[in-house]
Amino acid sequence: MEKILQKAYKNRTPVTIIYQSELEVFSKRTIFIIREENNCIFAYCYFRKQFRTFNRENILAAHPAGC
Repeated sequence: MEKILQKAYKNRTPVTIIYQSELEVFSKRTIFIIREENNCIFAYCYFRKQFRTFNRENILAAHPAGC
């Protein structure tokens, strides 16, 4: 999963993630990673249509968008 996130960031391509929020709500999001910092991923979320911060440890799965 880490390699997929890194590749999406490096190649500037969207990635689809399964994310668990702090309230333990699961969601599927397609994101475009803007930057990575420590344990956070700053990205544009196509589902919410806004910039969001994702805690890396709450990302349960990732795959290239469109797959």
